[in-house]
Amino acid sequence: MIDKALDWLARVIELALALAFIMAVLLNFGNVVGRYLFGVSFLASDEVQAEQILLLVLAAFVVSQSYFYAAQMLRIGRRSDMAGMPMWIPHGFLVVGFSLIFVVALWRLAGIVRSPSQPDGGAKS
Repeated sequence: MIDKALDWLARVIELALALAFIMAVLLNFGNVVGRYLFGVSFLASDEVQAEQILLLVLAAFVVSQSYFYAAQMLRIGRRSDMAGMPMWIPHGFLVVGFSLIFVVALWRLAGIVRSPSQPDGGAKS
C-alpha cells in the first residue's frame, strides 16, 4: 500500500513538473515570437518563469502537507518521546513559517507584475 502511495505521489510530482516545463517553454516561445516578429513582449515573462512561481508552488505544497500532518498529530494526541511535548506544536510552526514564505513570495510576485522595470520587484531601497 505504501509503494502504491509513493508511486502515485511520484507520478503527481512528475506531471506537475512536466506541465510547469511545458508552460515555461510556451511562454518563452511566445515571448520570442512577440519580441522579434511584432516588437512586443509579455510583461514580466522572464520573472514568471523564474523562482517566484516555483517558490509559491513549493510553499503551498509544504503548507498543505504540514497542515494535514500537524492536524493528524493533534487528532491522535502524539507527544515527543523525551519531553512529552505535543507534536502538533513543532509541526504547526512549519505551517506558519511556510505560510509566511508563501505570502512574501506572492507579495514579491505582485510587485514584479506591477512594476516590471525594477529588478527587485518594485521594492524601495
